[in-house]
Amino acid sequence: MTHPSVTIQITPESVPSTPSWMGEVAALAQVLTHTEILKKIQEQVRFARARFGKSDLIDFVVVLIGYAVSGEPTMLACYERLAPFAEPFMALFNRHRLPHRSTLSRFLAALDQSTVEALRAKGVSRAQAGRSGAHPYGHSPGTYPSVFGHLWRAWEWG
Repeated sequence: MTHPSVTIQITPESVPSTPSWMGEVAALAQVLTHTEILKKIQEQVRFARARFGKSDLIDFVVVLIGYAVSGEPTMLACYERLAPFAEPFMALFNRHRLPHRSTLSRFLAALDQSTVEALRAKGVSRAQAGRSGAHPYGHSPGTYPSVFGHLWRAWEWG
């Protein structure tokens, strides 16, 4: 017996499902925003080129965060899975557009060690500053628990 309010519709069109890791990205985005790590990266980390096309350094950092959380085997696989959800994904981090794959590739090729160290320093200094008090989410600042039981550290870039 079926419930009278249940409707099943079948269409021949393919509709992508939300990636299973999108919830973890949303949780991490909230932590990074709440702890102001994203803001500090935007304000204090500088790169030789301020922009790559229409993308800022923070856009690439956001993509790399998403890739790290996704568990996808390659960046290409991550981009393909993310493509239908690019706008909401970037909105989680208050950004507007996903950088094109070729732009990300150029960014990564041009990335110098001083920028990598500056990104690391922003995260590590924030994590060390927060060790003195209790965290409102029940774990240390700069970390968040994954649904798989791991404690991810938001500041580990390398």
